[in-house]
Amino acid sequence: ESLATVKQMKKAGEKPAWSHPFEGRAKMPFEDPFCPTEISHQVLQAYVTFAVFDVARRGHLGISPESYLRQNGELFAPLTRVAAENPHAWFRRIRTVEELISPKSENRMVAHPYPKNMMAMLDIDMGAALLLASEEKADALGVPQDRRVYLRGWCNTKDPARVAERRELSRSVGMEEASRTALLTAGVGLDEIGHFDLYSCFPASVNFALDALGMSAQDTRGLTVTGGLPYHGGPGSNYLAHSIANLVHRLREDPAGYGLATGVGMHLVNHSYGIYSATPGALPMPDEAAAQSRTDAAERCLIRDTASGPAHVAAYTVVHGREGRRFGVAVCDLPGGERCYARTQEESLMEAMETTEWVGRAIRIEEGEGAVNQIVG
Repeated sequence: ESLATVKQMKKAGEKPAWSHPFEGRAKMPFEDPFCPTEISHQVLQAYVTFAVFDVARRGHLGISPESYLRQNGELFAPLTRVAAENPHAWFRRIRTVEELISPKSENRMVAHPYPKNMMAMLDIDMGAALLLASEEKADALGVPQDRRVYLRGWCNTKDPARVAERRELSRSVGMEEASRTALLTAGVGLDEIGHFDLYSCFPASVNFALDALGMSAQDTRGLTVTGGLPYHGGPGSNYLAHSIANLVHRLREDPAGYGLATGVGMHLVNHSYGIYSATPGALPMPDEAAAQSRTDAAERCLIRDTASGPAHVAAYTVVHGREGRRFGVAVCDLPGGERCYARTQEESLMEAMETTEWVGRAIRIEEGEGAVNQIVG
């Protein structure tokens, strides 16, 4: 990745000599393009959707907004210590919980409950490489046995692409099925995993992974061997190459141990779990079709583009700009069991959404211009 260099050159009005613009019309870079109501309500950016999921989890657990923010700070502060010790990390600085959660000019709120210091850092210059070979080829190349690390189990699943489509916004069924299947394929229990790198673009991805695995946030084994996307830096295309490479180093030093790397794609939609060890063993194929079938069996909601009348808030966030709050957006449960999105730019409502819990709150919405549902009270 060279996003940091490209950004600086763009500010200076320069173009890199190695830039080769795409000829022709670029295609939508996502396998699941946004639906019209997500576009009209601006449920587009990852910092919006991951914040919505984390607020849903907070409401489900019954934790106050202030306490939950501190818990997320306590979750991510140890990641900064790992990054500080990683010579390849972008930010080699230990940060306290207060530094992570306190809104300041250098740590502005981006989307409630996420300040900037708890979000992935994409604009970095960084690269990683992995070499994959058969045992026969490794023998032919003279690769010593103590340098080899083996994939021992894996699974990939996919949750519904639309945020409001998931009936249970506070959990990821796809994560649960992928983690369970990967461990089953590897033939190991969670207590046998000694090294972890949980994908950490936002606290939601770590919180949901911990829930899926049945792990505690205070697990003494640690949650990353890399430093996390906000502090090590999260390349736009391939953070997992970095986390797997770091697991390889750890497992070479611990040949009897196991390591687990997780990946998250798009809006908490695509999930990947891989288990590695420096000790070779059988590698049965995971039953990914069955894992996906169980994921698909989770209850889904029909999303309405427009709605008016009473509703209940299922989850929400408040999006900020550099000058302050921009808009609040909510996933709303409608009386007939359907869902819709709704927005507000009323300052008093946005302030209340940040200082009190709105998950489960009864509200009224009205259809506004441009098929945008408005929260009116």
